[in-house]
Amino acid sequence: MSDLENEPAYKFFIEDLRSFQGSRDEWFFQFGEGVERTKINKFQIQAKICQVNGLDNEILLIYDDTGKAKATRSSKVPGDFSWVKPDTYCSLVGSLLDNGKLPHINIIKLAKVDNMLLQQMWPEEVKEIKDFLGKKIVPDITT
Repeated sequence: MSDLENEPAYKFFIEDLRSFQGSRDEWFFQFGEGVERTKINKFQIQAKICQVNGLDNEILLIYDDTGKAKATRSSKVPGDFSWVKPDTYCSLVGSLLDNGKLPHINIIKLAKVDNMLLQQMWPEEVKEIKDFLGKKIVPDITT
């Protein structure tokens, strides 16, 4: 098992990728003011596919309500990707290659998400975990 497999996959929106600090080999994200930067080796995004390119449909243009990103899948990513088509909602785990205007993601894992409840819950999940890691919310564990 590689070191990357043991790392947490933080949940983000596409617009958050542009706020990553660092470079291709080492990225950090500031979850909140006064909170130490967190090293981000991999993350999870849920988005809709808007364009598919490449001989094996390995280059995707994806979007969520916050922006667009380019995502590239290597031939080493396991699975059947015959479902990869425009207008398909998916979840991907990846690492960041570039945080520019059109962030570039290296896909580690890609899955179709056709459960509408999971799609609807995603924005709240992302907001909640970012607020928790940014120390904006603190769980009450006294009860």
